Amino acid sequence: MDRKDVAIIVGLFSVSFLIRYLGVANTCMYPDEWIYYTDMHRILSVSFAPIRPDIFNYTSPFFSYIGAASTPIFGNDLDTVRVLSVFFGSLTVPFLYLFGKEMYDRKVGFLAAVLLAFSAYHSLYSRIIMLEAFSIFFITAFLYFFWRMQRQGEERGLLYPVLAGAMMGLAVDAKYISLFLVPAVAGYVLWTTKFDIKALFERRIVVMFVSAFIFVLPLLICLFSTGVGFHGLLYYSMEKYEKPGAQSRLSSLPINEIVQRGTDTITGVFAWGSDKLIPPAEIAFNVAVVLLILITIIWYLFRVARREREATFLVISVAILHVLLFVVSPYKHYYNYTLPFYYLMIAFFVLQTVRKKGWIRDPVALCIAVLALIVIAATLFTGITSPMWDRGEYSGVDDIVGYLKNDAYSSGLHDSILIGTTFREVVAEYSVRNHDFSAASTRIIELTGPFEKNKYKTDLDKIDQYQPNYLIFTELSYSRFYFSKEVQARLLTDYRIIRDYKEYFLEYIVLKRVTPVARNESAVYEPGQGGKINAELFRESIPGEMKVGTPYPARIEIRNTGSVRTTYYLALGSDKFVIFTDKPVRSMITLDPGETGTLVYNLVPYRAYTEELPVEAEIYTIPENVTPEQAEDPQAENWARQKMDLVVGSVYRITL
Repeated sequence: MDRKDVAIIVGLFSVSFLIRYLGVANTCMYPDEWIYYTDMHRILSVSFAPIRPDIFNYTSPFFSYIGAASTPIFGNDLDTVRVLSVFFGSLTVPFLYLFGKEMYDRKVGFLAAVLLAFSAYHSLYSRIIMLEAFSIFFITAFLYFFWRMQRQGEERGLLYPVLAGAMMGLAVDAKYISLFLVPAVAGYVLWTTKFDIKALFERRIVVMFVSAFIFVLPLLICLFSTGVGFHGLLYYSMEKYEKPGAQSRLSSLPINEIVQRGTDTITGVFAWGSDKLIPPAEIAFNVAVVLLILITIIWYLFRVARREREATFLVISVAILHVLLFVVSPYKHYYNYTLPFYYLMIAFFVLQTVRKKGWIRDPVALCIAVLALIVIAATLFTGITSPMWDRGEYSGVDDIVGYLKNDAYSSGLHDSILIGTTFREVVAEYSVRNHDFSAASTRIIELTGPFEKNKYKTDLDKIDQYQPNYLIFTELSYSRFYFSKEVQARLLTDYRIIRDYKEYFLEYIVLKRVTPVARNESAVYEPGQGGKINAELFRESIPGEMKVGTPYPARIEIRNTGSVRTTYYLALGSDKFVIFTDKPVRSMITLDPGETGTLVYNLVPYRAYTEELPVEAEIYTIPENVTPEQAEDPQAENWARQKMDLVVGSVYRITL
């Protein structure tokens, strides 16, 4: 690596970081962000000890552990943690340059890296707390070290096999989808050696896989010591699609829907932001991307047929990745993993085309050059401007919450405002908090039956019970699952549509209640019921000053002051965007008359705060006609549970 390489690497990283970082504050919360965000707080609540199954279940907590480790230093508010994704997403770009330079030459590597640096879609997922930017970094680093291993042979001993294995292991630790690298390497080796099985046991290959296993081993130990085992892998490969009302795999969809989704995915991932261009430019960008990718794939297949090592490695890797994505849920953001491969393939194909003498007089070569020019120019423009226009795929939620705030206040609604949503309610709550809007939210969907196509449907009974002031339905732009004709027939007697618009791939339908809200807020106690919280003990357990990232046990002692055996539900809460409340295994307790019981919650502050912050402990009795699900629903407090007692403690200062 010479000075020119160093300058290019620094420049690529700096530009990538700037584009991604400038858009962080404008990006609205994604539903999955809260999952990884919560795992960070759970890790802090047990002081990093790998003992909680809920941290290791479903997905690997590698990224969450890094976020938790940075909390005591930088704090843990959403935008601060997002910078981790910005860093890893930006660092991927110079590694793609190095990989392209190692596989082909400097110009190819530079063009591929520029395309990734300015990719609006990769930039978007480098601004949020999801695992794509994090895991793609390790995948790209593996590609570079693996190809150095292939190019260097035995010249550098076992350094590059060990480094390649380490990156492969860390990629798997980051997200299980990275396991596609294992069959990709095997397929590459077998194809280029004409299926010589012995080549798989060549010393460098063996060392690489052993190194990868060593880096995965700590995760395996934690998975089995917590009793999780391989449940995460089994869930995402089988269990997720077998449970009642499970979501469909891409492969199970009708062929016309697969084709439609495929086209939408190519343009959505590689031409993200094309809708911000003038109509002719938007069409040109989308068409050019589709044609250039298809032509590049066909061109590369001929090189694979000749067993060219470079083409074989890229095509087999991306082919196995596509096969994997074909049998999982059809989420567009999964195709972020194809970006390093396709951008490198496009870069080499285009540069090879224009390097030919007299290419400008060749109509085919000229068309390819024009397509490439359109894609490069549009990618640069959308990437550079993305911090200004790209607020994420859930920006419609933030817009609607602002609209509802104005509508509610102009209608005279100021208290007890409830919003029903078909998406995870924390997304609405985050926007509610940012808009300083006095409202709560609840999810209005339920699991479907075992023979229904969709995983969820609108829970009309819950809407009838809770009577939200507003309802927000989100639908895919080409279908309506939740706001069906049957649902409309039931709802439009009590609600009217006040807004209906599309943002990105989602359609938002907003309804406002027009009939009076009549929630049952009366407390109907069973004869002889009573209960009290030990207020002094609770307030003593809430320190007036807290330190970010440190767990504090809150002790709630409950005494049955009634004359009958009673089951109590305990709700402990504060501002969820400042303090994480870690619920114990059980939040209900049954006590005989005169008996006392204690529940302990861990409170973990994760951002600095200088104002008084209340922490409320409430106990409720659970009526016989209320299901356990209703009892656990935090939005059901006022009309499903019967409040017995309320005690408030206060935190006055939270510091780093």
